[in-house]
Amino acid sequence: MSQHRLEVNYLGEPVPHARLMPRLSIAGSIGGLSTTSRLSRVSHATTIRSVATLTETLHTKTGLSIPILPNAFITNVQRGSLIAATYSIIQGLFAIVTGVFDIYALSLAAPGSSHYGFYLFSYDFVYSGSPHVRYSLMLFGGVTAFGGLCMILTSVMLLQGLRKEMEMRLEPWIWCMAIFTIWRSLIIIYASIVNDLVFSYHILMCLFWIIFILGNVYAWLVVHSFYHELCEVTRLEDVARVKMETMSSFTASRPTTPGARSDASAKMIG
Repeated sequence: MSQHRLEVNYLGEPVPHARLMPRLSIAGSIGGLSTTSRLSRVSHATTIRSVATLTETLHTKTGLSIPILPNAFITNVQRGSLIAATYSIIQGLFAIVTGVFDIYALSLAAPGSSHYGFYLFSYDFVYSGSPHVRYSLMLFGGVTAFGGLCMILTSVMLLQGLRKEMEMRLEPWIWCMAIFTIWRSLIIIYASIVNDLVFSYHILMCLFWIIFILGNVYAWLVVHSFYHELCEVTRLEDVARVKMETMSSFTASRPTTPGARSDASAKMIG
């Protein structure tokens, strides 16, 4: 036989059954989260956002702050980041083609080599001085081609991160773009010194890479700004989650069942 409990008010009178409305607790929805998922969220929040940590460290030690753009010129930073990903893929393909071509041209037009056949253009523009400088140009061409491949791969990850709004997927592109831009800035200075700028090929390569470097700086600032927006949203979600878990633990510690409340009321009346 089932036993029914009646709740009484402060006068000792029984409360009608229709008024017996048990309190709803959010402990079931929030407290039901597993410990493993909580630990994974904490570890995820502490391992990502290294770019944000670097920015704060730079500002603390040097007083310089990387500008955070509110928008990307004619659009928002999210859509601007999508354009930056497409732009970096195109630049990566350009870097691979020019890097491989530099290695091919330098190896084909080596001093003392003889070649037979018909060529579409002359190789007079190829450097033919010190072998050490020549080998360094070939090495830089190979590293540039590898950097272009990394740009394409990280751009694909950037597109996935933009689609899912995951800041962790944006970090490889931010680091790769920064390193590649610094690398090409140094190489274009070196190549402009050792190569003869009389030839149109070297002039075009110099102009193209100057334009690419300026575009890289702006694209990096756009993606960096959107990355910080995602980090801020994640931080607010973490704060809200902590508040909800605190409320759930507080609510779970109080008696919520009608039987517990009736026992407490009976003890107070008695």
